[in-house]
Amino acid sequence: MDIASLAGIVLGLVMVVFGIISSGGVAAFGNFIDVPSVIITIGGSLSSTLASNKLPDFINGLKGMGTYF
Repeated sequence: MDIASLAGIVLGLVMVVFGIISSGGVAAFGNFIDVPSVIITIGGSLSSTLASNKLPDFINGLKGMGTYF
């Protein structure tokens, strides 16, 4: 992973956290997290990716994510 990828991930997370805190303070984190929405988002993303690719390509992509992070 190059430094630009790491910087982009960190900067994106910092911006999301800053947006949550600036609108409602630290207590807003509890209101921001909604488990069913997280499951739908992650599950839907994985399902649509699986439906649009061959199974070996999907599995190699999951293995590649480990290498990326």
